[in-house]
Amino acid sequence: MVPALLVLFRLILFNSDVNMDLLEEPVVRYPVYASAD
Repeated sequence: MVPALLVLFRLILFNSDVNMDLLEEPVVRYPVYASAD
């Protein structure tokens, strides 16, 4: 469940234009975490 919570948390940040660039790469890795869980 932790990875799922991280995904939701990052999605919220992703909506922020300021953090968009920072999350551009990590976003690709979220599905991996979700699948691992």
